[in-house]
Amino acid sequence: DHRRAPAGLPADPPIGGLLHPGPRGPRAWGQGSGRPRAPAGQGARCQGGQGDQETAGLRLRGLLRQRAQQRLPGGGVDAAHPPSTGVGASLSGIVFQYAGDAGAILAIEEKAEQAPLNMRFIMRALVGWSKVRLGNLEEGLIQCKEGAEAYRDMGAKARLSYVDYLLSDAYLMTGQLDNALRMVEPACEQPNDVTSKSERVRLKGAILESMTETDLAEQAYSEAITIAREQGANAWELRAANSLTALLLKQGRRAEARDVLTVAYRRFTEGFETPDLVSARGLLGKLAD
Repeated sequence: DHRRAPAGLPADPPIGGLLHPGPRGPRAWGQGSGRPRAPAGQGARCQGGQGDQETAGLRLRGLLRQRAQQRLPGGGVDAAHPPSTGVGASLSGIVFQYAGDAGAILAIEEKAEQAPLNMRFIMRALVGWSKVRLGNLEEGLIQCKEGAEAYRDMGAKARLSYVDYLLSDAYLMTGQLDNALRMVEPACEQPNDVTSKSERVRLKGAILESMTETDLAEQAYSEAITIAREQGANAWELRAANSLTALLLKQGRRAEARDVLTVAYRRFTEGFETPDLVSARGLLGKLAD
């Protein structure tokens, strides 16, 4: 049953990060099943998914840092089983990356060394991305490239678009815009991972905006919003709406900017301490001035 909680997670529904619609269409985990809803203030709800390990990772991606640590104590699903500890640390790394918490990724780097080889390569790319984000540009970019290339050389497909996304973002942060665009474009078309496609397309828009291709950037942001809405992925929609709103605001298109962000922001009834909602609230404040 795709509505069943993945192994290793508590029975209450996850909050703040289910970004993948289930095989039977968008559905909140626990909706109509008699399971209790998440307490108010603990995160932003999104939509349902499949009950396998991959979905466990997808559910975890949007959780707040403290919730990820609670659900993966010590950075592992099962501390008595080293490979599970390593996989848990790697999945935690994905959580922290989407939350922008580079320091938390570096703190669990050693635990991921016990993961299977493919997950270790992902973690290496994550650690490199984290170092770039924290200002260690040269070393971080080298490490991110090594992790992404090693993963690709394995012939792995399942998370290839994710590691390409990481490397593209690292290139963007180091100002290598042509390389960033070269990496993100195939990642946007990767058929094996539609779950975070909206975020990859949004990143493409950010790269294009940095290249002053504002018309193309606007198209990419709008496409990211459309993809997220079709998937019922409120978190991705809000992130893309933030990017488009900021662009429109720079162009003086205040009414359009307000309309775009208000629609996405009003979908949320909790989780207002999360970074994307904080950013959205700040943008709405500027639009109200």
